[in-house]
Amino acid sequence: MQPALIKNDFLPDFCNGQTVFNAVLLAESLALILTIVGKQITGDLFRDLLLVSLFVQWIAIFSLAVLCYLRPWLNRLTPLRAGIIAYLLLVGITLLCGELAMWVLWAVGSNPVLHPEWYRYFQLQNLALAVIIDGLALHYFLSRHQLKLSTAAEARARMQVMQYRLRPYFLFNSMNIIASLTRSSPSQAEEATEDLADLFRLMLDEKKSLIPVNKEMSVASKYIRLEKMRFDNRLTDTWKTEHFPLHARMPVLMLQLVLEIAIRQSLEKTSEPVEITISTVLDDGNMNLTVCSHQLRSPEQIEQEEQEALNNIRERLITHYENRATLSLQTNNNGQCIHLAIPVYEGTE
Repeated sequence: MQPALIKNDFLPDFCNGQTVFNAVLLAESLALILTIVGKQITGDLFRDLLLVSLFVQWIAIFSLAVLCYLRPWLNRLTPLRAGIIAYLLLVGITLLCGELAMWVLWAVGSNPVLHPEWYRYFQLQNLALAVIIDGLALHYFLSRHQLKLSTAAEARARMQVMQYRLRPYFLFNSMNIIASLTRSSPSQAEEATEDLADLFRLMLDEKKSLIPVNKEMSVASKYIRLEKMRFDNRLTDTWKTEHFPLHARMPVLMLQLVLEIAIRQSLEKTSEPVEITISTVLDDGNMNLTVCSHQLRSPEQIEQEEQEALNNIRERLITHYENRATLSLQTNNNGQCIHLAIPVYEGTE
């Protein structure tokens, strides 16, 4: 299970419009501060602000363009090496823009000589500001990167804990099914063993946290077969699903866990036959999954263990999709329904 955050995304996307806007806004704020606290250039505050803004924005846009172009290459380096190179580039760009400003002023006749007596002080001031401001910016980027890595590691650990929490209960139920069938129906016991082997082969694969939706449906159908054997065919399942593209994915064994909750809400609480309905609809990249057990229970009757299972599902959805996936439990005249909405073309492993 390799989350996307493990890749080196130390530097932000400097080609992104929001990043450019933020950089220009910060540059203008810096220009305003320098104009207010600095030495007057022309004696007119607004004219000074115009000149300083032009120079600072020139540096900001030039820096953004260079980092935008070099970012794919820089992100292939280690964060430390990428940070040092980016830092030196930004300082160099500042000094280069200062030199170009001298050439422009000399070319338009504002300066009688190319390098006036205040040129050295001007460049030293630019160097000092670049060293401080660029250093703070890169320290922020590094801190943000470390936070992402820490968050990704925590998410992986939490995901593994949740997966391990599912296995003992599922194994216990499955072994009970096979044990009960061994004497009464050896052929069914053999079929159940094969289904269980397929389920655990997928469950024990640590490299997969998102699998194709069609494969998840196939795994869930094997789980339903096991439960039908356990409950002497009191369980009836109705599938209203559609075929999903190969690149449509969902969390592994998510549907199995939802089915397990639905069965525990209904079949284990009654001796009557129960129908489970599974329906899926693909709508604008989101899979709307509904699992209904046609055995009416009030939300107050949902046991604590089942509530914990629902909370586990919510945590897994947050880990994979942040706030882009939803889970809800609804009761109507036909029974209890669990609704899932998952962006099947997205998700972090």
